[in-house]
Amino acid sequence: MNTTSQPQSPITPVRPDKQRHSAFTLIELLVVISIIALLVAILMPALGRARDQSRATVCAVHLRQWHSIIQFFADDNDNKFPDADWDNDGGADPHGQWWIQPLLRYCDDPEIYVCPKTTLKPELGPQDLTGNSQQVNVCWATRAPYSKPAPIGGVITYGSLAPNGWIMNPTEGAWSGIKDLCWENLDVPRAAEVPLFLDCRWVDGWPQDTHMASVEENQRTNGMHQYVVNRHNGAINSVFCDGSARRVGLKGLWKLKWHRKFNLNNAQNQPDANWYWMQNFSDDH
Repeated sequence: MNTTSQPQSPITPVRPDKQRHSAFTLIELLVVISIIALLVAILMPALGRARDQSRATVCAVHLRQWHSIIQFFADDNDNKFPDADWDNDGGADPHGQWWIQPLLRYCDDPEIYVCPKTTLKPELGPQDLTGNSQQVNVCWATRAPYSKPAPIGGVITYGSLAPNGWIMNPTEGAWSGIKDLCWENLDVPRAAEVPLFLDCRWVDGWPQDTHMASVEENQRTNGMHQYVVNRHNGAINSVFCDGSARRVGLKGLWKLKWHRKFNLNNAQNQPDANWYWMQNFSDDH
């Protein structure tokens, strides 16, 4: 019986140990790393701006709380602000104690004394009363005089927000020459232009319309310079006597009504004013 053979397709054998592996080449890895680096470079400034904005928002919230605290104090004290002699011992209380002590009962949160942009606290020795700061990210520090009774005596307060000194009620312990300049209470004309509480490098400040711009950053030679602190990109935050809070450009500080006789037509508001290191900053107020 004849059997016709059918042609068969050739089969190419495959070795079981012969497998194909895929991997990134060096060029491909460098490309991926470059793309990641580029994305980081693009995103980091945006993240930094978002973080700064968040801190500025918290700062404004703290300032609004201070307006409420001072309002509560005024409601309990014949609509008056704190005076220079908080404990009625016949003397004016320096180092910020004139406002810190009478407002303590309305504020039990140490965080609202601080702008979140300030992260460092100076150290005070056992006999130190005050600590000054020239830097924008360092808090001021003040210790209540040891002559005061416990628990007030020796207590340290840290902060980077402070009042406009001219809000003081000067009826007791008045400091020489300021009685006719102080606001005394919240019922002031143009309340939206009268700063109440602000970013500040010290426990208070007493700006005058004769105070000139600082020649160098962080220079302090007058009362206005306490508030000239580049904490929010050429500006500070402030809450005003009407309760509104907003960003104020450093050059705009000379356009605020700090005290009753503050002349807004001052030298720093003239076209030829020299702003030194602040020359390119905004003058919004």
